[in-house]
Amino acid sequence: MENFMNEPVEYNWTENDVIEEFEKYKDKKMIAKIYDITVKEVTEILKRIKD
Repeated sequence: MENFMNEPVEYNWTENDVIEEFEKYKDKKMIAKIYDITVKEVTEILKRIKD
């Protein structure tokens, strides 16, 4: 199977990446899906930056 597929790559993201994407799309659900986190986590990240 390794001859046909690339191995999965674990991407590192920061809170700033989440914020930049949110500023572009204004959709918490979509951002959560992109970064494989919950909507609650997206909200918490945005709240921390706001404070």
